[in-house]
Amino acid sequence: MRYIFERLLKHCADVYSDRIGRNGMPYVLHPLEVMSAVVPLPERIVALAHDYGEFRPVDELAELGIPSMLLDKIRLLTKSFPDDVPENDERCCEYIWNLLADPVCRKIKYHDLRTNDGFEESPSRDGRRRTSRCSRVLNLLKDAVEDGKLFFFSKSLYFNIFSNFHMDPLTIDGTVWQSGEHYYQAAKFAEESPWANPEMFKAVQTTPGPATAKFIAQFGLHPEIPLPDEYRIRIMKKMLRIKFASGTLMHRRLLQTGNLDLIHETRSDFFWGQSRSGKGQNHLGKLLMQIRQGSSGDQ
Repeated sequence: MRYIFERLLKHCADVYSDRIGRNGMPYVLHPLEVMSAVVPLPERIVALAHDYGEFRPVDELAELGIPSMLLDKIRLLTKSFPDDVPENDERCCEYIWNLLADPVCRKIKYHDLRTNDGFEESPSRDGRRRTSRCSRVLNLLKDAVEDGKLFFFSKSLYFNIFSNFHMDPLTIDGTVWQSGEHYYQAAKFAEESPWANPEMFKAVQTTPGPATAKFIAQFGLHPEIPLPDEYRIRIMKKMLRIKFASGTLMHRRLLQTGNLDLIHETRSDFFWGQSRSGKGQNHLGKLLMQIRQGSSGDQ
């Protein structure tokens, strides 16, 4: 492996010799800086060639003896779309999720973005847009790489799919629900609930938007009659099992989080979520991790 690394080092020096980075410095300094942030030799090989595919075919690196497993990681790190593609574009989303799913690739991409060449100080609108995007992706990867955590909430970039506010129709017990939040709030008034109320159930079910569903549900609360935590967790888990059912895109996304701790970031709901400082029970994140663990063999 050491011999392969030395061959790659010389080869990259030749390939990048006449290229200048966005910061005006020799481009070869950038992959060298990314490489210096990782220790294992296989990771250093991937880091050194992490953007090779933007200049030359990755397949030609096989001639240096680089194992196919490492070539696959180099390919994964290579974007197949221009910088001006919207963040919600399918290609961009798939790229980020694939990076997240590979611990080595997400680490290298994180160090790629945190180096000076990952950002550009430019007065142009395109330059500012690129810098802003790099900052957002860097923040997404930072928690995963440094702390092994994935924080999500309703407005998270990419990770908002784990929020109950994510608008993705679900069919539960023969009824179509606009979002997981609609089902959870309405289930508080189902027949088997201590707060059973058919009118409230229907009102929550049919209201547009998850935030409105949560707001309307407040009018049916009964402070004098406790809604057991066991019941709340049971209806939430029922909904999540359907939302992240095996074979769906949601299920694949959940599995792509690997062994990351899933944390519903919140400043107020400390039963379902948790603050950045660690305050809260994070039951929503725990349920998602239970489902992920139970279905990890269904890939």
